[in-house]
Amino acid sequence: MKWKQQSPINLQPTVSATTPADYLELAWSKAIDGFLHQGPHGIEVLFGTDSDVFLRLEGKPFHLRNFHFHHPSEHCLNADAFHGELHLVHQNLSDLSYAVVGVFLSIDNSQSETDQMKELIQSFQRSHKSVSGPAKPIPLQPQSWLPPSYERLLRYEGSLTTEPFTESVTWLVLPDPKPISETLFAAIFGCHPQEARGLQSLDRRYILDLEVNIKLSK
Repeated sequence: MKWKQQSPINLQPTVSATTPADYLELAWSKAIDGFLHQGPHGIEVLFGTDSDVFLRLEGKPFHLRNFHFHHPSEHCLNADAFHGELHLVHQNLSDLSYAVVGVFLSIDNSQSETDQMKELIQSFQRSHKSVSGPAKPIPLQPQSWLPPSYERLLRYEGSLTTEPFTESVTWLVLPDPKPISETLFAAIFGCHPQEARGLQSLDRRYILDLEVNIKLSK
């Protein structure tokens, strides 16, 4: 099969637009138990299907399935890469299409860890020592991974960046990075190297540069 809409890409916005108030809703405020899993491309955090943790894009719901990291960032922004990138992978349960929120990560030692981040650091460090035995759930709140500013969104149609490179993926990349401490960065990437796929051809696709008022559901 010849793929035509592969990810990641160099994000150079081609079309600017505003969006209606209900364009994107993030029902991320609830803490959800995640489970560390050693996948073929490094550690990922898996979630069960929780009907209360989802995003709704133009009225279509996508439920949170997993999140994972890449170092360096897989996407570039105007040819510049970031220290890392977080992918929050959501899936529609009817047609099995995906919506992935991409968050760039930058190291900022002025950042202090929340209790949740400290627990995540400890979990990553423990998993490095031993990934055997029953997985211990980690209560995580996806909303805590939003960058300080999220009024701008880069959207394009692409693919998963790991096999089988499925192309039914809508990418929603926040161009402003999430600052994290060097301690958290080392816990994520130092113990568990995460592969980053090389940039793919744009192939006549448009990248929408959207002004968006993201609705955060409580």
